[in-house]
Amino acid sequence: MFLIPSQKVRSCFLYCALFPEDFVILKDDLVYFWMCEDILDEYGNVEEAKNESYHIIGTLLTSCLLEDEGDSVKMHDVIRDMALWLACDLGKEGENILVDTGAYRAPNIAKWKNAKRVSLMGSSGIKCLDEKPRSPNLFTLFLRVSFLKRIVDDFFDFMPTLRVLDLSENSRITQLPSGVSNLVSLQHLNLSKTGIKRLPMEITACACLKYLNLERTFMLVPPNLLSSFPLLKVLRILDCGSSSGIFFNNEKTMIDELQGLKHLDVLTLTVGSTSCFENLDSHHILVTCTLTLCLKGEGGFSYGYPSSDVNLSPVAMANMKFLDTLQIKRMADVYFSWKIPLENPSCFLGLQFVEVVDCMNLKNLEWLVFAANLIHLHVYGSSKMTTILVCEEIVGYTLTPFAKLTVLRLSQLPRLRRICENPLPVPFLKKILISGCPVLSKLPLNSSSAQTSNLIIEGEEKWWNGLEWEDQAARNAFLPCFRPCK
Repeated sequence: MFLIPSQKVRSCFLYCALFPEDFVILKDDLVYFWMCEDILDEYGNVEEAKNESYHIIGTLLTSCLLEDEGDSVKMHDVIRDMALWLACDLGKEGENILVDTGAYRAPNIAKWKNAKRVSLMGSSGIKCLDEKPRSPNLFTLFLRVSFLKRIVDDFFDFMPTLRVLDLSENSRITQLPSGVSNLVSLQHLNLSKTGIKRLPMEITACACLKYLNLERTFMLVPPNLLSSFPLLKVLRILDCGSSSGIFFNNEKTMIDELQGLKHLDVLTLTVGSTSCFENLDSHHILVTCTLTLCLKGEGGFSYGYPSSDVNLSPVAMANMKFLDTLQIKRMADVYFSWKIPLENPSCFLGLQFVEVVDCMNLKNLEWLVFAANLIHLHVYGSSKMTTILVCEEIVGYTLTPFAKLTVLRLSQLPRLRRICENPLPVPFLKKILISGCPVLSKLPLNSSSAQTSNLIIEGEEKWWNGLEWEDQAARNAFLPCFRPCK
């Protein structure tokens, strides 16, 4: 195939054609798909699989077969049409794919017989899958982002080789067919953003699972179920009803079960307190595998206000060097001991994405001065917050907050007066998005702080006109950057 150096890279290229036109594909999603389809070479852990996948993605980008979208890629419509044509032409070589994105009814089951990969993503007209296809060679089945309500129980009876099943973003599906027990080769299962409330016990037959995604569901996972998947490498239970429920009611049970997953490399989860991070050794699975952590008020709202406080100190003490995303939601306040980062300045070094939502008594985010690699910050609905950073000098430490920040989003902070005391060097800053911050009178910018010419500052026009600047030169420098809120 023109411009494609190997069979493996060709398979990865054709895989991208399974997605609808103009679909933005997360690079990490491709890593997990290819990892579980055994397209990649031998790998010991997710990081090795990621390195190989990103090398392949780089090859496809260099060949102009994919378009770079930061942490995602996109396939041009013309390239996608070529890939689908090639897939049909190369069917004799085992690359048979059936793609019917946007379909209004399920393809005739006779077409499934020789298919290796099937994609019905975004098929808004398909409400039920009530026939039983015989697909002895099927490896991948994409049913993401559709309006499916029901899948007949025996739908999966004759898919013995199926390795990747993506049912995500089907909010109308409320249960997984019991026939999932026939998917003995399944390695990748994505049920995120579905209406499924309970996993059937039959799923324990899927003992080869390496990737399980239950994020943003009200899923109830029976105790000890996770131990049925000893090969799990990726477990995503962020905002999963079960993850928060189990941690709130019996943290130790959940921690012990996670600790039993000896091959786990990637964990995302939601907890109601940080007590589960106390007294953990450096090899504990919560320390070594947690990439995304959400601290969420367990009591929800009482008379309209969050009812819980959270202490960040145990997270800092645990030294979670792989933690790159931290969300704090619906907490009354956030406490933190400065003693910890002074003893271990790298405690938040891995953090890249921070989101703080509805923390009513929170007045600042002073601990962010230790998040040297932060690239995205979103603060919303903290009514008592007056400043973001408190940049006090600390003897023996050189702190450069926001040095890598690219996006700053501040919303509904009625008492916020400043982001920090003095201008900051922010060479990578691309967007400042401000809304509902009427008394924010100064940005941490001067005429030399942002060297990028494509900075966008978005906000209300009245707020922008009232901003104070170090001098007229600074105002003139950033005037072309302003975009009024739509």
